[in-house]
Amino acid sequence: MGNTRAYHLLALALFEEDPNDERAVNLEMVAAKGGFNRSSMTLAYYFLQKGDVAPDKEKAKYYYRQAANQGDSTAAFELAELLSSEENNQDQSVQKEIDALYHISAENRHPLAAFHLAKQLEGTGDEEKYVKYMSIAASGGIAEAALEMAERHFWGNKMAINIPVSSALFKFAADELSSDEYAAKGAITRIITRNENKFWAIGNYRMDRLEKNLLSTKKTNEDPKHADESKECLQKLEELAKGGLELAKIFLPLAKILVLDSNLKAAADQALLEEVRALPDSREKMFFQALTYACIDKDDIAGSVLRFKKLRDEMQVGNVNHFLGNLYRSYAFGTRKTRRNNMSILSLQHSFHTAASASSKPEKKTKQEEALGVAKEYYLEAYRNGEVDSPFMFYLASGEELKLIEKKAEIGLYIMAAAIWILLCLYYYTSGRAGQTWEERVRTYYYILFGMITITLGIRTLLIIFSGVIRRSQRKKYMKELYHNYDKK
Repeated sequence: MGNTRAYHLLALALFEEDPNDERAVNLEMVAAKGGFNRSSMTLAYYFLQKGDVAPDKEKAKYYYRQAANQGDSTAAFELAELLSSEENNQDQSVQKEIDALYHISAENRHPLAAFHLAKQLEGTGDEEKYVKYMSIAASGGIAEAALEMAERHFWGNKMAINIPVSSALFKFAADELSSDEYAAKGAITRIITRNENKFWAIGNYRMDRLEKNLLSTKKTNEDPKHADESKECLQKLEELAKGGLELAKIFLPLAKILVLDSNLKAAADQALLEEVRALPDSREKMFFQALTYACIDKDDIAGSVLRFKKLRDEMQVGNVNHFLGNLYRSYAFGTRKTRRNNMSILSLQHSFHTAASASSKPEKKTKQEEALGVAKEYYLEAYRNGEVDSPFMFYLASGEELKLIEKKAEIGLYIMAAAIWILLCLYYYTSGRAGQTWEERVRTYYYILFGMITITLGIRTLLIIFSGVIRRSQRKKYMKELYHNYDKK
């Protein structure tokens, strides 16, 4: 057969001079017979579009099929499109071949074939395949697919949340479709990406040293250019808001908080909040309002919880679990006044996808323990859903919950030791001090006191040892929960 690639290149040169050169056609046929896919594709295009008399669809299908059988995804897609355009496309055998060709092409990552299959699967309930094919289409540069995947990556709709990917896809869709709406979404997601430490800390009004060090490290490691990029995105949102775009007005308050550390107390900001409040309800409005008010009204934990729970339970928004965990944890460690004013959140019903929460027996808990238990479950949900890439906050809340339990045990221990000491003193006072001088009685009291202190310290040491054992077993339990018991919703 010779060098098939050389035949193909020579044929292309001849086609440049004369699109109907028979020598070029013969060279391509020789190369195609030798298994050179590009020649098969060239011949298919030739017979379909460049025939000197009329298109020869049968020959075009022959060469498309030849290339498709050799693994060419474009050939499989083009053949499927050609067969779909014919009058007998409803024939069962033809339809079967068309479906097989689309699947072969899509599995080989052809974006148009993947998009075609995704549109077929839309609304069928097969979310896994729908997301798979739509992702292939989006990565292949199809704007409509990019927009769909951007929304899913942001909202956590049947897939892990990835805001940086969402931001890039929104930007691509905005450029391709020349849309101000998508440009606004691209700007706010870019701001969130560049200020992720502040974003994920929303609702967390109590940060211990470990969390502060973690956020400080993240901030140190950030590229200095990110601040400038965030300000550019903020300016873009301000321009779009001035132009009357409602979405930009919805995004702008949170953008100012993240970029400028604004408290939104200025008259212009208050007017903007009122304007947003008057807009029709939408998923975007409710979500960004919930985030904004969680930042500027830290005393109204109950209000913020209700806003996020409405998004989670009624609107099926999947990226709010982490913020709910933050709010419940803030309640657990808030002041007495804060806990008293927001006590209503403890009576709310929660639906978690965890086996443990469904099968756990009700226990008598303090309000702090109850709130931390709920926070822990929300943090676990956030990790399972892909909102965060680390179970750090789940472990932190779990450790704090254990500390509260240990504190209760310690208080109980001291009360028990004091009661025993008082009983011994009363016993000695009523029956054991006859015939003793005052000095002997005082010395006996001291013996009893030091004995009880020694016993208390001994029990305290045992408590520390046992709490260490409990913590170790709890870590194993958490690992099991994270990696074994929560595979299914």
